[in-house]
Amino acid sequence: MRYLSLDLLRGIAVILMIQVHFVDNLSRHDDSTACVDFISETILGTISAPLFTFVSGISYYLWLRKQDQADQSDQAITKKSILRGCFLFVAGLVFNFLLWLPEGVFNWDILTLIGSALVILAFGRRLPLSILALAGVMILLLSPPLRIVGDYAAYWYEEQSYSYDFTIRDIAFGFVANGFFPLFPWLIFPISGFIVGALVFESTSAYTGWSLLVAAAGLMAIAALGIALAPGSPHAVGRLFASGYSMYPPTTEYIAGTLGLSLAAFVLLHRFVDGRADVLGTLLPVRILQRFGMYSLTLYVLHQMMHLWPLWAYGWLSGHEATFFWRRALGTPTALGLALVCLVGCYAAASFLDQHRQLALESLMRKICG
Repeated sequence: MRYLSLDLLRGIAVILMIQVHFVDNLSRHDDSTACVDFISETILGTISAPLFTFVSGISYYLWLRKQDQADQSDQAITKKSILRGCFLFVAGLVFNFLLWLPEGVFNWDILTLIGSALVILAFGRRLPLSILALAGVMILLLSPPLRIVGDYAAYWYEEQSYSYDFTIRDIAFGFVANGFFPLFPWLIFPISGFIVGALVFESTSAYTGWSLLVAAAGLMAIAALGIALAPGSPHAVGRLFASGYSMYPPTTEYIAGTLGLSLAAFVLLHRFVDGRADVLGTLLPVRILQRFGMYSLTLYVLHQMMHLWPLWAYGWLSGHEATFFWRRALGTPTALGLALVCLVGCYAAASFLDQHRQLALESLMRKICG
């Protein structure tokens, strides 16, 4: 059974990713467009990845429930889970190689994160939810110290560019704490989504939704407190908490705030949308978002190809390094206009995939992994 709320959240996440990637990767950042850049990247752009990874945890829980209902053995479910995780992990590495060129293969993207999370949850899915929740708290608390140990700042530049050496240490620390989407702290989103999926879809209590909304409000309050205290906090304290709202590095306030927002968005949409999917699904904006959500993995890869490959080709044909025009090719308004063109193209691609679903990344994963 598909839940409209999840398709809508995935659709929103992919659309936000498209706009922020076009602005971030194509446009020159200067004072004349500072306000637009702030809205695009700092406000809207920082929500998409948490929402996408949080929903992946809920989706995995629903997939598990479907496997149980089909009387699949525990061993078979574990095998399929690991296969799915490995599929996404390898797809992420191939994606990095083809899109970010060989030197970016170990950037650790969202696909490698979700793939790793599925493998971890394959073994942790039978644990009590309280233990998984404790694991999430520990991930949040341990992430800042791990970044200190791994010397996070040495691998990042002011333009939010990650660079590493092809050594076991750099690759391992990138995967654990230093990359774009390392396990610490990003693993907290799929784990939290898995917990929330279990609570929402298995509970018969009318208070479950309210309790989760209170938890979401608490997380956002923690984020607000840390942001408020950040200007006056000592440096030693700021390295752990009260260091402001930042995605790179993903501060405690950022993780708590976006997790709370993702949780609240799902609970509210599940409460007010899923029960009326037959009616709401006929509305054009809902149909558009739903279609984006149904093919979110495919469109995530496709939109990167649509703007990065032409950018690299232009740099190479101009006699420069392929990445020469990265973040300097266009003005922000032009980049936003191209993002709109990409959205139209992605919707057309999703409509095509409705007729040829076997070509979608989602279908390929089901065919290979079950």
